[in-house]
Amino acid sequence: MGCGFVGWGTWLRLCMLMAHCMSVCHAFLPNFWSQVLTLSWNSYTHQYMTEQALLNVTMETLRMMPEQDFGSLQQADLGRGFWLAVSDVVRANADMDFGSSTREDPAYHFDSELVEEATQVVRGFWKQTILMAQEEHQEARRSLGRLLHTLQDFYSHSNWVEMGHRFEYLHVLHPREPAVPLASEDTPTCISCHRFSCYNNLLDKLVEGSPEPLLTTGYVNKYPAKPTGKCSHGGVLDSSRHQGAEGGINKDSTSPLFSPHHYLHKEAAELAATATLSVLRDLRDEVGHKSFLRLFSVQEAPPLVIVMDTTGSMFEEITAARLRVLSIIQARAKSHTPSLSGSFLLVPFHDPGVGPVQKTDDPEEFQQFLEDLIALGGGDEPEMCLSAIQLALIHSPPQSEIFVFTDASPKDIHLYDTVKALILEKQSKVTFLLTEDLDNEVRGRKILKRKRRQTLSPDRFTVYSTLSPDRFTLYSTLSADRFAVYSTLSPDRFTVYSTLSPDRFAVYSTLSPNRFTLYSTLSPDRFAVYSTLSPDRFAVYSTLSPDRFAVYSTLSPDRFALYSTLSPDRFTPYSSLASVSGGMTIFTTNKDIHKASAVVEDSTTSRKVTLFHVESEADSAFTFTVDRAVRTAMLQVSGNITQCVIISPTGAHQALLSTAGPLAELEQSEGLYRIFLLPPLQPGQWRLTVATQGPVTFSVLGESMLEFLYHFALEVNDTHPGLRRMQGSPVAGVPAFLVVAVIGMSRSDDVTFSHVTLLGTNGQSLQQVLLNSSSSIWSGEELVGRVDSVPRIPFSVRLSGKDGKGNDLERVSTETVQPTHVQILVRSAPPLWAGHRTAVFFEVFNHGPARHFTVTAEDDRHYLSETKSYRLSVAERGSVVGQVEVYPPPSTPAGQTVTLTLTVQTHDSSDSNYAVVSLIVLPEEQDRFPPVCSVMRVELACSSQCTLGNWSISLSARDRGHSGLASIQLSVGQGTLTLLHEDSTGRIKNSLVQFHEQTTQGHEEVTYLQQQSSTRPVHEADRLEKVRLVQGDAPLNIRAWAGGRAVMLHYTASCCVPQAELLVVDIAGNMRSCRLTASQQRALREKNHAPCGTAHALLTLVLWILVYLMS
Repeated sequence: MGCGFVGWGTWLRLCMLMAHCMSVCHAFLPNFWSQVLTLSWNSYTHQYMTEQALLNVTMETLRMMPEQDFGSLQQADLGRGFWLAVSDVVRANADMDFGSSTREDPAYHFDSELVEEATQVVRGFWKQTILMAQEEHQEARRSLGRLLHTLQDFYSHSNWVEMGHRFEYLHVLHPREPAVPLASEDTPTCISCHRFSCYNNLLDKLVEGSPEPLLTTGYVNKYPAKPTGKCSHGGVLDSSRHQGAEGGINKDSTSPLFSPHHYLHKEAAELAATATLSVLRDLRDEVGHKSFLRLFSVQEAPPLVIVMDTTGSMFEEITAARLRVLSIIQARAKSHTPSLSGSFLLVPFHDPGVGPVQKTDDPEEFQQFLEDLIALGGGDEPEMCLSAIQLALIHSPPQSEIFVFTDASPKDIHLYDTVKALILEKQSKVTFLLTEDLDNEVRGRKILKRKRRQTLSPDRFTVYSTLSPDRFTLYSTLSADRFAVYSTLSPDRFTVYSTLSPDRFAVYSTLSPNRFTLYSTLSPDRFAVYSTLSPDRFAVYSTLSPDRFAVYSTLSPDRFALYSTLSPDRFTPYSSLASVSGGMTIFTTNKDIHKASAVVEDSTTSRKVTLFHVESEADSAFTFTVDRAVRTAMLQVSGNITQCVIISPTGAHQALLSTAGPLAELEQSEGLYRIFLLPPLQPGQWRLTVATQGPVTFSVLGESMLEFLYHFALEVNDTHPGLRRMQGSPVAGVPAFLVVAVIGMSRSDDVTFSHVTLLGTNGQSLQQVLLNSSSSIWSGEELVGRVDSVPRIPFSVRLSGKDGKGNDLERVSTETVQPTHVQILVRSAPPLWAGHRTAVFFEVFNHGPARHFTVTAEDDRHYLSETKSYRLSVAERGSVVGQVEVYPPPSTPAGQTVTLTLTVQTHDSSDSNYAVVSLIVLPEEQDRFPPVCSVMRVELACSSQCTLGNWSISLSARDRGHSGLASIQLSVGQGTLTLLHEDSTGRIKNSLVQFHEQTTQGHEEVTYLQQQSSTRPVHEADRLEKVRLVQGDAPLNIRAWAGGRAVMLHYTASCCVPQAELLVVDIAGNMRSCRLTASQQRALREKNHAPCGTAHALLTLVLWILVYLMS
């Protein structure tokens, strides 16, 4: 069809398509979102290929293990743990396109002819996966996701498919397999193509050369620079497509606008999917079938995680935990459901000791861990409880439930924000069982009579200073020969015992009259030693001061009164953490601890789902829904209630505290009420009315396979458009996307979910979010909805839908989302090497007025430098970049993980946020990786007259390997390159924050203050002279002060010279040429809002229309 008249029907159809795109532009997942933007609905995606391969190989493995009776399992039976594991792999895969350190690096995507480097990347990820697969499951899954992304990209970004191959390129992962020759840097690979669809634009030697074709991949954008005659990646998002040879060869989608070789997309996707299956099967063969299933938590029982205070007062609690764990293990053994045993984890603590972390998947070994606990010492408080919870959160799987037994307040309160961050990151639940001495009450509140060691008088030992220094002189007057008498004793003096008759007590007359003759043999001088003792040996006592006990009269008679008056609010940190996580705080007694510990058994049963969760401090009435998919249901109530009435869907009443009845059965212990709904379980809406004394927490648990997972996401309209999972808590008052995955739903289930309700902590509805379906292959359904404005108060998530008969379905996620006006993002998770320092960069975004912040860093291995707290001042809507340094000692074993938790807190409000990143210590091998440059910010002030303006770019240079940077040189460019670095104390010299002061609009006042031991800021006087380079300067040796760290760079030039090039070399001799251009603007920070992608969709539609009209 030419450019002539287009019928009204055609225009109407196009307008309807445009309207459809506008209506759904907020409603799909990253990969599906990309399909919307590219109008390529039938494209294969990274997510689809990865999920499908994981599901297929898992089911295949289950069928290969008949001895485990897994053969009857269906996709819906794989369990929550499996889909959480799949989510880890998929998220790591997607982050390769979104992460600031990976999205623009061609070595992670087989771009720009960096085939050998990308091959080393794939093999490196494989080694990491194998290294972590036995113990660090989550890190192994993340490494696997990164591996699969790069491997899948090979088939889309190279000319492998164009060569006619319909089999995998095994050499990528297996060095011993034959390699295909690569096109050299000076070998042309493509001819120009001036259409969206590029046919036959590869040169013959790249398709059917002799003896075999050369392998190439397309160049992307401006870095690294594309030589003339090379192929581009291509598509409307690739700026290099305009350089010769024009066009491109990528097969990412079925859309010609984004993929010039779209017609080979299916072939490339099938090869990528086959390669993904091969990697998973190789992994299974490497670690073993059972370990493979454990790696992906297939049909695992819920983890059992206990944090136990082991001080002397905890005997009853330890005993209760032992008995409860035994009951859980016995119940699981009797279950006929095929499953793996799940993980068991114990973290003991007291003061100052914490740990060790004892982890196993053997139930008997875990029982022995508990048997080995000894309640010893203590008698005072506080204890190191939060340190133990931190370790439990780090070493337990996501969405675990952690049970803490203690009777002491936390000594390590400085870890509160870190523990809270880990709870939110892992969506784990923490329940506290606190035992108290009920013999004492203060204002109606029960308190514990324990001692606080810090209040003892510092003068209590002064009595010793009044004792005479000569009080021991007596000992010097004793004769050195005072024991000589012993040498005169006859060696035969005990022989008399052998002459005693065994009948000597029968008749006294039979005793020998000579039985005492022994004494005549003793020396008459045996007591002479006493005459040598000085008669003045006791004189020392007369020198003791008669006032030496006077100090006791000065001690306050009230000095022990503290023991009975410990604050009843000292457990508030525990209650706050339990509330955030969706757990409970149960105040009970030693007498009732065994009954109260039943909460552990309730919450660690398989197929447990939450139907309702709310906190209240007043008399209340609640409703909750029990659907037909729920087999059993129970209520847990922590606190003190004086009246409780339950009403069934048919209107029947039962007063639970006073009478037995047909609806429910009550089990009560101090601090906990367990209410079991009796069979037959009535589906429908139940009602509960209660009268309370103090705060109360209600939870309704059901047994069902149907549940859901969720996360918040932000729209990314960059080189890889889509939805990226949000780091930390969402920003209040702005739009966001909510992604929901329904699991445990078989294909035969007639169930639909329509919306999500955001609930306040008291159960009130804050906002309803409508849901639309995506293209994922989850066991149930994956849904996405747009939150118009994230609430400004904490909330939880309730999923609602209906079954095939129109009955209501509801599931609740109990953790509390904490909206905020500040973000902290980790730019990358670099690998660690023993004995080498590594910098981890972060950025703080302020979504409120100009204000002050404190950033705190904590790690579980204590590998951070001494400086762990940073004070920042950030302008309104501004940001500040900082870094922390991690140093694993030389003795650190390979495979060890370091969990780094960063928290940011405002000084004038409760606004806070967090970032959690896991770092892996890798084995040290020969460094073959060249350095890498990462652009962080580009500023343009150019006009039509180039001499009147400048452009500048901020970037970092780091060594991807472990040897460290050696030199930097400005090889091309008429501007000035400024290097910035830190001194040995860790204080920033010529701080990167200067970049923001110089280049960020609206940043009128940005300072970076590092809190040293003296809490002194880094002033201008502390800074070293700036290091500047211009073209023609010799390479600058930076070995001495780079020290393995990243180097921050700032380049400024006239708009008349819009290009520059750096040469960066590492100590191993690997070199990288980094090209800088004025048009190198990147989407350097995550969007702080979720704008509609309508503009992008409209642009795509306009282009599509033009193609349609010209075809």
